[in-house]
Amino acid sequence: MDFLPVVVAVLAGCGFGLLRGGRLWNLSRVRLHSPMLALVAIGSGMALDHWSVATPRLVALVGISAAIALAWRNIHLAGMMILAIGITTNLLPVMLNGAVPVRAEALTEAQMVDPGQLSQVELSGSREFADGSTLLADLGDTIPVRPTHQVMSYGDLIILVAVADVIANGMRRRRRPRYQGAISSTRPDHDWGTAPSPRPVSPSQYSARADEVTPRIIDLANSAAIPDPEGVPEPASAVHSR
Repeated sequence: MDFLPVVVAVLAGCGFGLLRGGRLWNLSRVRLHSPMLALVAIGSGMALDHWSVATPRLVALVGISAAIALAWRNIHLAGMMILAIGITTNLLPVMLNGAVPVRAEALTEAQMVDPGQLSQVELSGSREFADGSTLLADLGDTIPVRPTHQVMSYGDLIILVAVADVIANGMRRRRRPRYQGAISSTRPDHDWGTAPSPRPVSPSQYSARADEVTPRIIDLANSAAIPDPEGVPEPASAVHSR
């Protein structure tokens, strides 16, 4: 896949992001975990596209593993799973056949070569023409793109959609959850259990001088002042009856 479709996908993602109220500055806040996995996955596909690799099956397996691990590590990013599916779709036929299968008719339909020159065409990179024994030939380079004179695969289309999706969603503003402010303002002794009633049960419940303001009961038998544990003075009838 050439760089032009990637540039178009990036611009499309930025356009959709702006239409949805996003900002380019928000892309700097996107957290990508394990970025080396992205380099390995994308680099594996580029190596198979542009160079003749000695062990294409091994390179494809490494690229698929890196793509799946990248999606798992960044499952919080919308579109990342789609990107991993696109990379896997591209590398799976390479792992099975040892090369990228190419549909010969797609080259002529994309006006890359004349029909009479197909027998003289040599494919670059780890590519070969698909035949009856090719496994998953439909996942190879089978889609002609006449305006750009190139042949793409279904995996390439999935990757382009995923790139635009990741950019568009990354440009959206991340809203802070409403419950965070309530948690940060909660007192430590109110993190669990039932909070005390705002209205005092007794007049001395929230008093700084509870011993002085607590109503007292006069014990006539012992002539001692005993604080009322309930915080309510005993009726006079009860006092006189002792």
